[in-house]
Amino acid sequence: MHPCQRCGRPTHKAGLCKACRREVGPDAAAVVAAAEAAAYTHVCTQCGAAGPENRQGSVNALAALVLLLFFIVPGVLYIILASSMKKTVCITCGAKNTMVPRDSPIGRKLAAQV
Repeated sequence: MHPCQRCGRPTHKAGLCKACRREVGPDAAAVVAAAEAAAYTHVCTQCGAAGPENRQGSVNALAALVLLLFFIVPGVLYIILASSMKKTVCITCGAKNTMVPRDSPIGRKLAAQV
């Protein structure tokens, strides 16, 4: 018998729980754990929050428009270079370039503190 992860009721075989219609099976806990681990791949060095890698570009729309209107070649070069320089941003505190991989030495240390 496998307990349902949502409602906790025992089920006789792998499949769907009759009470909540959620998938239940011997590998359901492993799948849920793997999905949660994949979602939290980075740790913020400033606030210690764990989360996915959130990358934001730094293209200034007004500067890109002016360069494209008056100077086409520099405008295209600006857009290409600025869009390639993306920064990682913490989704909790908004700090830029503070996200480190969770499997790095600093990331493991921060994850252990939380």
